[in-house]
Amino acid sequence: MVLMACDLFGGDLKEAIKPALAIEFFHNFTLIHDDIMDEAPLRRNKPTIHTLHGINTGILSGDGLMLKAYKFFEDLEPEIFKACVRIFTHTGLLLCEGQQYDINFETQEDVTFDDYIRMITYKTGVLSASSFEIGALIAKANFKDAKAIFNFGKHIGIAFQIMDDYLDVFGDQAQFGKKHAGDIYENKRPFFI
Repeated sequence: MVLMACDLFGGDLKEAIKPALAIEFFHNFTLIHDDIMDEAPLRRNKPTIHTLHGINTGILSGDGLMLKAYKFFEDLEPEIFKACVRIFTHTGLLLCEGQQYDINFETQEDVTFDDYIRMITYKTGVLSASSFEIGALIAKANFKDAKAIFNFGKHIGIAFQIMDDYLDVFGDQAQFGKKHAGDIYENKRPFFI
């Protein structure tokens, strides 16, 4: 998404490769920690890191990926670096907030559709949104265009998460790569249940 946005706004893809890796490393950090919190045995039909190597190694692996992600922004020119790291950090904070909502919803009886959308926006939507925005900033897109592509990315992330939650319940486990109905087993609350 970083590379697509950079290309869309006529930027140099070579400048966007490391920031794109930052997003990928960060995303994998979130998946490792999410698997630990959910006690998930599988991710993409493979045993999760903590299942193979223990919780401590899973936590350290995730932390290492997150810290390495920040290093991938270092080659950007100072003004772009500052803007990208600000967006990246804010995204991480919102993602943590979304994860906490997800945990809270496991014991909360009155989860509304709006609650669910806020949670998936923070957990998934903002990561794709910031990926597009970072790519646009590297390409030196104007503020209006960068915000527009951010909103586009946010809605792609929300749509992805709704489909992911649907497939968790109704999808083929062999294709989906996760424990069938694992979210329901963990008392997660997708909006259609």
